[in-house]
Amino acid sequence: QQALAKQLAQLLNFILRFDSIRMMTFQLPNDFSYYRRLVPKYSKHPAIEVREDEANGLSMFTADHVPMLNAAVESCSAVIKENEACAVALAVMANSCYQMLK
Repeated sequence: QQALAKQLAQLLNFILRFDSIRMMTFQLPNDFSYYRRLVPKYSKHPAIEVREDEANGLSMFTADHVPMLNAAVESCSAVIKENEACAVALAVMANSCYQMLK
């Protein structure tokens, strides 16, 4: 159980660090919107690595204040809807973490 708790803690640590960096770069959505407006003008340029459809997806992702946390919650919710046993597994991991903190 300790290995699972450690993996969960590392995942949560990454999510929180990613989102804290995103919150500190509040100008990111504006910069990305500017980039998206320029992409159609230079779409045939070979140096453009992020295409318009990818830029739109990234723009929607970075528009959230906590994008990684929202993505993790949506992923967990989708998995739990498909398989109820995953909810039990997540509950066991959460309880294990709680018991270790006691």
